Amino acid sequence: MTKDQRASRRKKHRNSKLGCPTCKRRRVKCLETLPECTNCEKHGSRCEYLDYTEKQLSEFKKAKQEYESRDSQSLLYPEVPNASSASYKGDTVFHSQISPLENTYDSPLAAGPVGLSASVDMQYSAVSSTTEPPQYDSGWSSRDLTSQVYSSGVTQNFDNLLTEQGHEIVYPVYSFCNSPDPQWSYNSQSMLPDMQQDNEIILNNNSNLAGFDHCASDTTSLHHPGKMLPHGEQSFMRFDILSPEDMDFDARLHLFIINLGPLISQGKADLQQIRELYHAWLGHFIYKAYTLSIMFLCLTNLTTNYLITNVFRSCRALTQGPDKQKMQLRKTLLSYLIQHYAAVIKSLRSLLNKNSDPQLASSLSYILSIMSIYDPEATLDSTVCFRDGMFSVLSYTLQFCKNMGVAPPLFVPVHMQLAANIVRTVYLPAYNPSFLGEYELMLRRLGVAISSIKSSEIRNHQTFEFIVSVYEDLWKFCQDSIRAHIPAVNNNLADIPFQLDVLFNMFRKWANLGPSRLLTVSRSTDPLEKVLNLFFRLFRKAVYAVVPQVKFCFLRDFDSPLMLDVFPNSCDASVLYSLDDPDKLCLAPEAYARILNELKLLSAYAIRVNTFLNIRISILYKNLVYNEKVRRLYPIDNIVDWKNSISDIHATRKEFQDRIGLQEHCIENFNSTYICTSHYPRMLEPGAPEQTDDVNPIQTSVVDLLSLQPNGLLKGAHFALVV
Repeated sequence: MTKDQRASRRKKHRNSKLGCPTCKRRRVKCLETLPECTNCEKHGSRCEYLDYTEKQLSEFKKAKQEYESRDSQSLLYPEVPNASSASYKGDTVFHSQISPLENTYDSPLAAGPVGLSASVDMQYSAVSSTTEPPQYDSGWSSRDLTSQVYSSGVTQNFDNLLTEQGHEIVYPVYSFCNSPDPQWSYNSQSMLPDMQQDNEIILNNNSNLAGFDHCASDTTSLHHPGKMLPHGEQSFMRFDILSPEDMDFDARLHLFIINLGPLISQGKADLQQIRELYHAWLGHFIYKAYTLSIMFLCLTNLTTNYLITNVFRSCRALTQGPDKQKMQLRKTLLSYLIQHYAAVIKSLRSLLNKNSDPQLASSLSYILSIMSIYDPEATLDSTVCFRDGMFSVLSYTLQFCKNMGVAPPLFVPVHMQLAANIVRTVYLPAYNPSFLGEYELMLRRLGVAISSIKSSEIRNHQTFEFIVSVYEDLWKFCQDSIRAHIPAVNNNLADIPFQLDVLFNMFRKWANLGPSRLLTVSRSTDPLEKVLNLFFRLFRKAVYAVVPQVKFCFLRDFDSPLMLDVFPNSCDASVLYSLDDPDKLCLAPEAYARILNELKLLSAYAIRVNTFLNIRISILYKNLVYNEKVRRLYPIDNIVDWKNSISDIHATRKEFQDRIGLQEHCIENFNSTYICTSHYPRMLEPGAPEQTDDVNPIQTSVVDLLSLQPNGLLKGAHFALVV
């Protein structure tokens, strides 16, 4: 059957969550027959029911009997290979059935060794002896976990926004399970409304925040002077009102595109220029929110996503309140969120079918994709759908303009080129993960330093409790990643669906982990928090170095949210120098003096490794992503078809490396290795003899971390210039 015939027969429906994945992707009603569904058998498609294990089939039959008359969250997924443990010193194979996001370790602050005697030479097995992290097992999938952690009575479905037969641009849509109709409605036979009318959705008055008056701080006055927003808090904090910048954001963005567009298409734009373009685009996007309700609703949707997923998790007033109140507040926010999102999708539908503003449609699709990980109801399917939806919008717009014989809006091809550069990172070599064992030991040392603080030595309990909470979250995520997630990915490079599943769960956990407070560090930040922040940032850089295909899969790494793609926020040596004379201190001076030398060593370690990883990735981007030879040998004419053609990450990398030529010596232990020229990636002609340093890389028993220079590397270390 041709694509046109399939499109003509397709109609909107609420497919059962037990339906086979093949029917879900084709958006047809699955009849849920075994051993393979009738639709797949009829159309000659391979039904993924055939991949189910006996256990999965038994669960399927049981769930079908129990939930046949209503939607239910799928507990089924094709069998995936069982990953082995990481090959670190003191390997231990774990076979826990606990999900990788259900951290059950004892607190490292409570169980760790007492005092500051912990050494980097500590055996890895000693660290792992008290914790047994979960292991990926056959039949596990992100869908199982999502239904348990994020269950909130919301139904997720997918809808084609185009009315034109033969074309599809599919996006997720949501409704509450107890609602007779979705929160959005659309009749494909009716006339398309104007874009502005699509946005005029009236929010339900019965959704309120009643019962949450006590969530405010105890210091909040009961009598608010003047007019205030509902549940507003009186604050005595003062701040300067900045005068608005008199700027023509349209003209500014237009000028950036004219100047940088050719450089981006030729692969000659550097990272700073791309940051400036993002900055101009983001300012333009926010500026448009003042005049277009669709843009305002989009920003409101994104902000609410981030509030529910991240900020409210660390709000003490909410986390310590009654469960009933927390559930009611979450449901209230979800109600508004779904309606805001519905307005955005309806307007995007109108934009696409009328082709009234391709640039606006492209911007909407991009920001929905880049921030989709904060969707409180996110699943792997919805996250991939947002990604593919953006590619579909850009491709559809470019093809439409080509067919009409007109030039596309300036920013649309730039959007497409930037996205193409991002997905080219599938060619980047993965760094040897052995150094993560050293990172874990250094993080453990930080935990030992924190646990050595006595209660009587704490001057600011709120800051110290925040530090302890963030440290324990990072420690648990580090354990999960090193012993479960990363080995599972690296042992299944030929299974992209499985990698997507594992990486999505890492993203999902990370989205909940990173408090907004850690986005920036200032001079007045507590020194203990500064060091913890360094380790937080280093780990996300380290994970990206080890599994760089995350950008190929989700168009982003673990830096989040969007502002980190716009503003450089590096770990420079000034953090180390500021430890001697902190502006604020949550500890008593004598307690801080006791751990100061340890904090210096730890911060120097984190800054040095982070600096090296930043230089390394800049070299790789310059030579493997933007290089003209690479772009000529590996063109991306149709980004959707190109992405679908890659089925084995390892084979893709190897073929690319053999053809292009790449040499790199990975560092396994930064604490005993001085960085030399051979440690940076270098491009060689295929077949050329391997190059080495004039002297062998310096290996010592101890590296003087306190000789850290302002450039972030040690004295005498080689600093590679990225030109």
